[in-house]
Amino acid sequence: MNSPVSQTVSAQTGRPAASPAPGLPDGPRVQEQLAALTESGELRPLIEFLRALLNARALAIFPGSENAGAASVVVTTRGILATALAPIGERLANTVAAVVEPAPSLGEEGYTLAVPVRRDEHPLWVLIAQLVVPNARDLQAFLVILQTVAGYLLYREQRLVDAKDKEIFLAAGARGHAAIYTEKGKFLHIIRKVFVRLSTKFDWFVLKLH
Repeated sequence: MNSPVSQTVSAQTGRPAASPAPGLPDGPRVQEQLAALTESGELRPLIEFLRALLNARALAIFPGSENAGAASVVVTTRGILATALAPIGERLANTVAAVVEPAPSLGEEGYTLAVPVRRDEHPLWVLIAQLVVPNARDLQAFLVILQTVAGYLLYREQRLVDAKDKEIFLAAGARGHAAIYTEKGKFLHIIRKVFVRLSTKFDWFVLKLH
């Protein structure tokens, strides 16, 4: 098996950086490993692990239009340039459905698979794998694995959003008071402000009638 070459390509500099070899997939623990790598916060270990799992010639993740400026991660085997995947990533960055197309550079049995990661119809990432698949009927299994990882990534993105905005959103069932002040009836504004202030104080008391 060819040894992988990992490259993280910054959208700003375009300079690749080398990385250590990934951990090997463990059959009974693959889902657990994928979930842990997704939650780790760095995409590179996940992409390296996924390339080893699929035995892909190249595997990459490219940002969609909603993630412009994020770094892409490309992991390839010897003989395949990371820059060769960049045009494919740009072309499929905003795809709305899984894509399967021939990869002539890998021979007659070479394929390029792409699976989007989208939130509310907004493209966040696209996973791209280049593989040699002797039996075309096995392509569906590879797509299922990529779609599973896309689901993990979507869950990760949602958790990042929730963590960032947790101080903004009210918990389910929460209530509040608001007042709108206009140019008319200004003499009533001070009275309304007093009522709002008092209501916030009374909200601390929970009266039990039993």
